[in-house]
Amino acid sequence: MDSVADESRSTTAGTDDGASYLDGAGSTPVLPHAADATARALTEFGDPRGPHRVARRAAALLERTLTAAAAAIGADQDEVHAAPSGSHANALALLGTMPPGAGRILVTALEHASVAEAAAASGLQVVEVPCDRDGRIDVDRFASEVALPRTLLASVHHVSPDLGTMQPVAECARIAREAGVRFHTDACQTPVSLPVDASAMGVDLLTLSSHKAYGPAGAGLLFARRGVRVDPFLRGEVRPGRAQPVPGVAALAGMAEALTLMQGEVADLAARLWELSGRLRTALDDADAGLRVLGHPTHRAPHIVAVAVSGVDRETLLMTLEDRGVLSGESRSDVLVRAGIARAGEIVLRLGLTRNSTGDDVDRVLDVLPDISRRLRGIARRSEAPAAQEDAARR
Repeated sequence: MDSVADESRSTTAGTDDGASYLDGAGSTPVLPHAADATARALTEFGDPRGPHRVARRAAALLERTLTAAAAAIGADQDEVHAAPSGSHANALALLGTMPPGAGRILVTALEHASVAEAAAASGLQVVEVPCDRDGRIDVDRFASEVALPRTLLASVHHVSPDLGTMQPVAECARIAREAGVRFHTDACQTPVSLPVDASAMGVDLLTLSSHKAYGPAGAGLLFARRGVRVDPFLRGEVRPGRAQPVPGVAALAGMAEALTLMQGEVADLAARLWELSGRLRTALDDADAGLRVLGHPTHRAPHIVAVAVSGVDRETLLMTLEDRGVLSGESRSDVLVRAGIARAGEIVLRLGLTRNSTGDDVDRVLDVLPDISRRLRGIARRSEAPAAQEDAARR
């Protein structure tokens, strides 16, 4: 199979107008080989559950696709389940594997909304395990909570989608296993810059998203360790074999291709992005510009840099960055404030690198972000001064 290492990279992160795309935590550019795999799979339009040769060809493609995807994440084919997105896969993990009845489910304070909302919808008692100021889970508290009676499931993300901080998932999975508690990790952010090995992690359930793994949108995967039954909870036709919706074979084919190809690149990619993100972290921790880098300095994925910006208007900041050629993502400031990580009033930019990112993209961010923040903070202070003088005069 061809390597992705020889695929051309643009001087910026893949935009037609030369802007620096820094929202890799939101969505990654699709690998050309993955796009080709999707295009080829579109010709197999049959329902893979049908009785005729067109359906059998589609079924064979689906089988090959799931086998390849499973191998790319250290799993067997019967341990992976197709889903239309990572959020859907998270819902499957939490809502499709729990028995009815009373019980407890543990999540961290920084889980993706799809995990948090699925936990809330499960009917179980949701217990939120806190994280420290760098976003790392309190492992001692986790161990205490997971050992309590009636705890059925624990869900701890592998990479924080807001901070890039990595959790000690293998350790948490071991603690949960010893307590007899099923363990899930949302690993949707991992393939951007790190390898995924479900078996090595020791988890029962693991979720992935195609469009965060250099594949096309419209596909996700749920790894469920052999022996873990998954109820699709979506009901379709009631005839035998027709309970689940038709999987999106074309998007899955692109996802499997991307996961497979990235296996050969991800080690070198991680080292390159670590250097680039390190430059951003060092230079953007600038109190004079109202910038504060968040997340753990070492226990982190190499593609995410979260920067809190204070004293500026959110929409003006994002619009001005885009005008200056920086397309940034945004972390959930409200969640980070509630967790005691961000401060009230701060906007948290999420700079997400990808395999297309270069030193030129980093240079552009360092050229424009501190300058924009200083200018906007100055404008805000000048606009606040007359109002403060009027208040003082009235008093």
